[in-house]
Parts: sequence; C-alpha cells; structure tokens
Amino acid sequence: MALSVAVSQVGPQPEGMKQVLEIVRDLNQLAASLVLLAVLAPLVEELVFRGLLYGWLAGRWGRNVAWIVSSIAFAAAHTEPAHIVLCFPLGLLFGWLRKRTDSLLPSLVAHIANNGLALWPRSTSTVDALV
Repeated sequence: MALSVAVSQVGPQPEGMKQVLEIVRDLNQLAASLVLLAVLAPLVEELVFRGLLYGWLAGRWGRNVAWIVSSIAFAAAHTEPAHIVLCFPLGLLFGWLRKRTDSLLPSLVAHIANNGLALWPRSTSTVDALV
C-alpha cells in the first residue's frame, strides 16, 4: 500500500487514472465511484487473475509460474504503459498473498484497500471543500 500511495503522489499519472480521479472528485458520483472502483473492480480482477487464471496455471505448472504469469497478465490488463509498470508490483504482491495463503481473501482485501486508498485522498478534498 505504501508503494501505491507513493506512486500516486510522485509517479507518472496514467490517462485512465486522470479520468477516474475526475469522476471521484464529483460529489454526486462519489459513493458509486468508490463502490465500483474500490470494491467491484478489485473483486472481479481478483476472481479473474488470482482465482481462475492463477488456479488454472498452478494446477498445470505450479504455484510459482501461476504467481508470475498472473501478475504479468494483471498488469497487462491495465493497458496503458505507465499503468502497467505501476500495476505489476501490485500484481506481484496480490499474487504472493494468494500463493502464501492459498486463499483469495487476503489478496482481495489488499486490492480493495489499495484502490480505496488510491481514490480516497482525492475524493476527500471534494468533501472537505463542502463541509
């Protein structure tokens, strides 16, 4: 999470993230944005990358291959080069949690926390301005 916060403060800003942050700044869309981006997106991504893909790869080539390949696929799915570079270490972390615990729950919780922390500081400035 420290990596995510640090990168969001000083790293390159992918175009897709700029668009997401504009949506989150709109108080009328704040709750829906946080649910979609901080809960539903991580849930779907964890089910696909650390659930289906990791499980399939682990059954065929072992957990280490599953960890690395699912992390690469996770990063690649974020499409923008800057976002791929930023997501790969997170994919490694989430994959390591999956490999270490043999459960999706720790990676899901970490992913939700990561996305929530990445979005919340920007959205609270909108809320603070109104209070």
